[in-house]
Amino acid sequence: MSRKPFKREMPNDWFTKNSYYRRYMVREFSCVLIGLYVINLMAGIVALASSPIHWGLWVASQYNPVMILVAIASLVAGIWHTVTWFQTMPKVIKILQGDHFMPAKTIITGCYILLAAVSLALLLLVAIFA
Repeated sequence: MSRKPFKREMPNDWFTKNSYYRRYMVREFSCVLIGLYVINLMAGIVALASSPIHWGLWVASQYNPVMILVAIASLVAGIWHTVTWFQTMPKVIKILQGDHFMPAKTIITGCYILLAAVSLALLLLVAIFA
């Protein structure tokens, strides 16, 4: 005797009904934009390694309005990803201070300070070796 498996019907627009799910889907879709930008950067590395002519062609292609839009969209998606991840950090990491947990605002502020410090360190490294 076999039983029919339960299959819940899910409409294709399930995420449009709730603003929480819409934000979730935008966050998940942002990885596609970031992935496209990463593929573009990898193509630039391949062009740099192959010849100066290919490198010049790749650099020239970056002035295309489509590539500029992809870069801007990737930047916005990366910022959105960072902000939403930092907002979830207090829910993911519970730091005990004596009898109570560290306030969420302190954890989020620490994340932004760490982001600024790492970004500054990378900029200094680029400035030193450029």
